[in-house]
Amino acid sequence: MSDPVKINRRDFLKISAGTGAGFIIGISFAGCDNNQSPGAEKTSADSFMPSAWLSISPDNTITIKIAEVDMGQGVMTALPMLIAEELEADWSKIKVEHAPLEPAYGYQVTGGSDTIRTSWNTLRNAGAIAKTMLLAAAAKTWNVPESECIAEQSFIVHKPSQRKLSYGELAKAASSVPIPKSVTLKTPGQFRLLGQSMPRLDNLEKINGTAVYGIDVMLPGLLTAAIKHCPVFGGKLKSVDSGNAEKVSGVKKVVKLEAAVAVVADNYWSAQKGLQALNIVWDKGPNQDVSSQTISTSLQQAVHKNEKIVQNKGAAEAVINGSSRIVEAVYELPFQAHATMEPMNCTAYVKDGKCDVWVSTQEPSGAQNTAFNEVFSGLGKQIEKLKQRLNGGRLESVRIHKTAIGGGFGRRFKSDYVSEAIKIAKSVDAPVKLIWSREEDIQHDFYRPVTFHNMKAALDIEGLPAAWIHQSAGPKGLHGASFLYNIENVLTTVSSIDNIVPLGAWRSIHHSFNAFAIECFIDELAYAAKQDPVDYRLKLLNKDERLKNVVELVAEKSDWRQPAPEGHFRGIAALECFGSYVAQVAEISMTKTDEVKVHRVVCAFDCGLMVNPDTVRAQIEGGILFGLTAAIKSSITIKDGRVEQSNFHDFQLIRLNETPEIDIHLVNNTSPPGGVGETPVPPIAPAVANAVFAATGKRIRSLPVTKLI
Repeated sequence: MSDPVKINRRDFLKISAGTGAGFIIGISFAGCDNNQSPGAEKTSADSFMPSAWLSISPDNTITIKIAEVDMGQGVMTALPMLIAEELEADWSKIKVEHAPLEPAYGYQVTGGSDTIRTSWNTLRNAGAIAKTMLLAAAAKTWNVPESECIAEQSFIVHKPSQRKLSYGELAKAASSVPIPKSVTLKTPGQFRLLGQSMPRLDNLEKINGTAVYGIDVMLPGLLTAAIKHCPVFGGKLKSVDSGNAEKVSGVKKVVKLEAAVAVVADNYWSAQKGLQALNIVWDKGPNQDVSSQTISTSLQQAVHKNEKIVQNKGAAEAVINGSSRIVEAVYELPFQAHATMEPMNCTAYVKDGKCDVWVSTQEPSGAQNTAFNEVFSGLGKQIEKLKQRLNGGRLESVRIHKTAIGGGFGRRFKSDYVSEAIKIAKSVDAPVKLIWSREEDIQHDFYRPVTFHNMKAALDIEGLPAAWIHQSAGPKGLHGASFLYNIENVLTTVSSIDNIVPLGAWRSIHHSFNAFAIECFIDELAYAAKQDPVDYRLKLLNKDERLKNVVELVAEKSDWRQPAPEGHFRGIAALECFGSYVAQVAEISMTKTDEVKVHRVVCAFDCGLMVNPDTVRAQIEGGILFGLTAAIKSSITIKDGRVEQSNFHDFQLIRLNETPEIDIHLVNNTSPPGGVGETPVPPIAPAVANAVFAATGKRIRSLPVTKLI
């Protein structure tokens, strides 16, 4: 048994605050007096509600509320497993709902591969507290010592007499039991559910099409809006002639925004036809001469400025300056779009100073704040007083209805499309669904930043790096690189350039570009030292067992020590990020037209304790394919101050027939859970680039590897 977990005041408030009603998508209009999600069933008075996270009804149903949003990563199954494990619940009795935007659930945001990591103790505590109270209620009911009672499969059993009561039967009695001051959590060896591959609870609704995504929302009297933004970054709307658009059947209104124009109509087709009929004049602003080439030139000029020192260990510059065995390389990575399957969309209805918003968002709390500011725009400093007056910032005047998300990858942290939807909805007396076209989605994203990396190392007598310098440049706010290789002298710096391109989190954030530079350069050093790339890494990982283990494992499972199939070549990359460790080997061939074909990806992955291994595998597969698109297919380029790509014909994704065999090997251990959704992304690009070198002798120092010249 593990030591008792003491509950402090902050945790107590999180765990024991009153629960709001659950979430079922439905029809509701602004003006209601509460902040419940529409269609939600109220909890029975006889239910047991030991915390904000769960309730147990008399029929033995256990309802678990989840504050995180579902983007396909399986949170609606993994998080309930944390509670069910400690609660000793019958899994078949579990019902899952989205949590409302209530203070008990804190600031609601999903990303950074931290869902399990941040919920690990909170939700397990919630389950353990409920179990402890049920045990006390049963013991009191039978007038027996609590030590004679055990919890199993949603029943409390009296061991000597084998009497048992269901959790539902004990619900009312348990409600009067004091909340315990401490609880004892299970040790990994006692887990019954955690670590088992459980079918996802939301599979059926996604298979049969009943799952409601933002783009699916339907309401009585709903109008649809299509939008066109100024194509040049920083430009604005100068004028628009809407005469022809207003003649299109179904068009209701043309709405002018600062840097965009929208057409509201009965349906999306009419809105798009109206949009095409507009005669728009843009004020393109001062950025018309910006291009990928001008940005690249700025990066190259800035990289040596060393504006910010991220790491300075030893005397890297002095060692390199005194060395006769120096290796140098530069790497450049482009802007990247998110290209979510579901384009940006938001449905809003504003009436009588109140607002309902249905939206696919990774940050419901941020969306609520954005909506509030839009509804009450023009109030200035009065907004903060109004927020305080509305129940401590609960913002009861703005209700966010969470939906399923057709891809996030960091794009849906932003609420620009929420702001636009509300601006448009305020101009009409009806709910409005704003839908971005694919072209708008690709050309007005918040992109992964472009970066430039200057790498330099001095090799010692054994061919290992005695000193390492990594200078990177990119837009302001760039994250510097870090790694686990054992090098005595290290200097890492970051420099910035002015930037006009909107930037945002992109799946795996800074690790995606830093890992490419680091892992490609390590390979270059191994080649310069005439050593095997796997052996070279292992020599530099003598102080980090977990990363060393995944490198050894991926080498074994990929048959690294054996000759590759004829015409095939292998490359490796490895790193630690988000608390997890990953190594990948890409096996490729080159076509007759010098294009890269990836046949197989072998992945060794250590994320510590796994909640649902099946979900871990799915996330790894998705992450590899997401990263592979950026490695060999697509990038965002700028010309005349605008994005050149516009749809999937020129921003291509990995297709089904291009998908390689993915061979995943999971490491089992009892380390605290690490992140999964983002960690598999960074290694695939350098692994492919290193395999291309093995095949051709040509180093890949920029992406994507669409074709070798």
